[in-house]
Amino acid sequence: MDQVNITYLGHSCFCLEANGYRTVIDPYIDGMVPGLPPLRVEAEAVYCSHQHDDHNYVQAVRREETTLPAPYTVEEWITPHDAEGGKRRGMNTVRIFHFGQLRIAHLGDIGRPLTAGEREKLQGVDCLLIPVGGYYTIDARQAKEMAEEIGPKVIIPMHYRTASGGFPEIALLDQFTKLYPQVRQGGSTLVLTRRTPAQVLVLSPAESVPRLRFSISSQPALSDLVELYQSAGWGNYTPALLEAAYANSLNVFTAWGGSRLVGVLRAVGDGASIVYLQDLLVLDSYRRQGIGSALLAQALEQYATVYQVVLLTDSTPSTRAFYGQAGLTEAEQLGCTAFVRFAKPNQI
Repeated sequence: MDQVNITYLGHSCFCLEANGYRTVIDPYIDGMVPGLPPLRVEAEAVYCSHQHDDHNYVQAVRREETTLPAPYTVEEWITPHDAEGGKRRGMNTVRIFHFGQLRIAHLGDIGRPLTAGEREKLQGVDCLLIPVGGYYTIDARQAKEMAEEIGPKVIIPMHYRTASGGFPEIALLDQFTKLYPQVRQGGSTLVLTRRTPAQVLVLSPAESVPRLRFSISSQPALSDLVELYQSAGWGNYTPALLEAAYANSLNVFTAWGGSRLVGVLRAVGDGASIVYLQDLLVLDSYRRQGIGSALLAQALEQYATVYQVVLLTDSTPSTRAFYGQAGLTEAEQLGCTAFVRFAKPNQI
């Protein structure tokens, strides 16, 4: 399954990770951007949109030796950094990273509207990383107009000011977000897949970038499962029950931060006529990073031809929205109902 972890590191800096290969875009020099800590990250590759100190500090990236090929191809072109053809601030590079069927565009410090040819290249990208703060780049309204021209699935703003940091001469983030009726606050990382719902997403700068790895059919250690279930407050699952449940599951989908189990989803059923999805859990400190969505997307893709995929969950607005965005339908909308029996009803 095509999948890219997009982690925001502050200002215009992002880390893209797929298949164990990391790429950092636009690292900033220590102390350059008010409010941001020194940047230190490991990666296999680094790209800079232009040679200003808040975008080109490659020394902040420790390059990892690898024999792995880059899991993407890059399409790039030069644009002016300003509205005067580059006379004031020089030139800028726009890049589209093609990860299989997923396309991620980083516009750098673009300073003027798109040409017709550029609009065509960017049309329908899956994720658009776009500057919104003005002064050095396009401003909030120009960014919204540009995003509407491109029609991306996910819009992530960058190069703005907040109450805690950013260049004082550029605009606050809310000058951009107030232009949209709904904006999602999503932690520091988005796990982008083909099933990621359309959204405007604000990410918070990450303090570190653990390597996320997803696996199918891996059997986690019982101690890892106990930690995960305890973090979710699911005390009904004793170690003996967890061990039996996972041993008898049809499949297990896991997410790992380094060697630590940070997310899990298991499937129960015959794998042909019905699959029941159970226990979608993400470790507290890794929530709001798209991990749950990525695990669910993996399971739905794995069982795309199964006659019925079913789950039972809490009836709250957030859970209904989450599973609805993933393409699942509430039973009542299909003229169905659900019946359930719990061995200990007082411990649901």
